[in-house]
Amino acid sequence: MTGARKKQDLYLGFGSNTGDSGHLVTRAIREVADNPHIAFIEQSSLWRSEPLYDRAQPDFVNAVARYSSDLDPREVLAHVQHIEERFLRSRDPARPKGPRTLDIDILFYGGHIIRSEKLTIPHLLFHERKFILLPMAEINVNYIVPGTSMTVADFIQRCPDRSTLEKNMTGPAYYIAIEGVIGVGKTSLARILSRQLNSRLILEKFEENPFLSDFYQDRQRYAFQTQLFFLLSRYRQQMELMQTDIFHRSLITDYTFAKDRLFAYINLEEKELHLYDQLYSILAREVTKPDLVIYLQADTDRLMQNIDLRGREYEQNMDRDYIDSLNQFYNQYFFHYTETPLLIINTTNIDFVNKKEDLEEVMKYIQQPPAGTKYYKAGNQ
Repeated sequence: MTGARKKQDLYLGFGSNTGDSGHLVTRAIREVADNPHIAFIEQSSLWRSEPLYDRAQPDFVNAVARYSSDLDPREVLAHVQHIEERFLRSRDPARPKGPRTLDIDILFYGGHIIRSEKLTIPHLLFHERKFILLPMAEINVNYIVPGTSMTVADFIQRCPDRSTLEKNMTGPAYYIAIEGVIGVGKTSLARILSRQLNSRLILEKFEENPFLSDFYQDRQRYAFQTQLFFLLSRYRQQMELMQTDIFHRSLITDYTFAKDRLFAYINLEEKELHLYDQLYSILAREVTKPDLVIYLQADTDRLMQNIDLRGREYEQNMDRDYIDSLNQFYNQYFFHYTETPLLIINTTNIDFVNKKEDLEEVMKYIQQPPAGTKYYKAGNQ
């Protein structure tokens, strides 16, 4: 069993020169650690390098990341190849050295020395490529390459590669998802951010659900139909997002895919929830996680006020107890949330739609580099 194996340092190299390569490399580095047997430790800066062979193509963005893993090397290979496929890796057969969406190479893995048709560790050409050696030096310049007595620094001095490299620092979040209870202002903030950050905007298509108005009239009877429609609709939209928008500079959405499960746990009966969970678990594996989730908080009185003001027909006579239970459930969920960087904004006493000064304060927090969990509350910055 893999759990009994010894943890070893794993160094992976990443490269891309199609679409928004910096975005793609950054996202791929994080997704490698979605495997429970691979823990992220650190990464290099992003480096821009000119192509070594086919010069009639864009520059590459490269990086090296260090992980800890107890997987067999072939299991690591299978995992990174699956990520390449998820990120729409493509190469033109007529140009084998031409553009590609994503390369992930196993550079070094513990003390492994493997020479086979499908896998070579250490990487066969690492010593000839500055776009491997320089990012690697940022992480561990004194790393002794297995099978040799030489360090990364030694190989850099002997490297025959004379191509030009330029270091680039990682930029702000690219994919921001906004969450919160009905009426808290998710869509309003998403629209504002898309204008402020010049981002592509993807809004949830809740109005397409034919069961929604019936659900608000009789939640117990129509919960399962409503939930399944939303699950499949959100999954379909996420797949379209991934296929067409993953290379855009930035993207704003007014929901997360995980939202669907929150509503399911509140609205479904035990047998329905069991069936729902089986389907959700299959679909969720293919969904891309945001770079930053913004959770908008408000007290229940404020939520009810906002719902009344926007005047949607199917939301008339909304049950306050239902909104209050949603509010408590959301707060509990995001109190324990660790899947992505998270910014929690309490909106009870601010109005980012109509008050410029409130929006400016909120934007300061949103534009900080995403990391961990941060909180914003008016009057308590």
